This record gives sequence, C-alpha cells and structure tokens, in this order.
Amino acid sequence: MVSGNNSYGILVANFCVASHLSPAQCAALGIDPNADGNVIAFNQVTGNGLAPSPLIAPLPGADLLWDGTGAGNCWASNTTVSTFPAQLPSCG
Repeated sequence: MVSGNNSYGILVANFCVASHLSPAQCAALGIDPNADGNVIAFNQVTGNGLAPSPLIAPLPGADLLWDGTGAGNCWASNTTVSTFPAQLPSCG
C-alpha cells in the first residue's frame, strides 16, 4: 500500500524533468531520461497528492502520476482515487 505522500504515490516521469535539470545537464549524463516499459499494476495507492510540493508544478498531486513521457508504460488493476492524467494507458 502506498499512502500519505504529499505530492504523489507512484510517479512515472522523465528523470531530467523530474530532477529539474537543464537540457545541457541532461545531455551531459549520457542517459535516456525517459521511463519506458513500466507496468504499474495491482497496487493500492490512496491518500496521496493532497498537499503537492510546488517543485512538481505544473503537474498536480495524485495517487498515480505520469508526465506523459516515455513509451510502453501502462497501468492496470490499481486501487486508486486520483490519477493524472485522468485516463492512464491500460495494459494489454
């Protein structure tokens, strides 16, 4: 169970964006910063995102949060109250 986190319960995001790195700083890392191929399934994620940090703006707080980057990410059979975006890609 994931609960009681101020900003989000489970986050799938671009590493550089989430870390507030400039494009030059990100390029210097020599990595693919996107979260690809994640399956977020069968989790109980509630009571998160009720007092989000301004550091995650413009994203809102939520139980399940995806910044829309990366490929092949999906969500299935999670118990949750809030998600962003409202419709997360389903698995299968």
